[in-house]
Amino acid sequence: MARVSEIYASPWLRADDLGGKTIKVKIARAGADTVSQSDGSKEQRIIVDFEGKKKRLILNRTQGATLAAIAGDDTENWTGVELYLTPQPTNNGKLTVAIMPLPTDEGPESEIPF
Repeated sequence: MARVSEIYASPWLRADDLGGKTIKVKIARAGADTVSQSDGSKEQRIIVDFEGKKKRLILNRTQGATLAAIAGDDTENWTGVELYLTPQPTNNGKLTVAIMPLPTDEGPESEIPF
């Protein structure tokens, strides 16, 4: 039996691919590439590949800024960076892939002043 969704699967990661879960990933490679848009135009975007994952993530401006805050402005330094990907609703009600840093190792919670 063949599934259309498997035969014509997109190579690009979408929020639906996360199955409603937050997952930990490690960046295998990142860099700029030209991507065709739905209107037929082409735009330069940052593409991220993850270790052990088939799908790649095309970063939007917010995702790019978030990753730059986590790993620095130069995508060459992103290889090996570990982070979380999670589905998150946008203002228009659709889901997007949100990028979150791993927690820093600051010791047990009891040592955090409040």
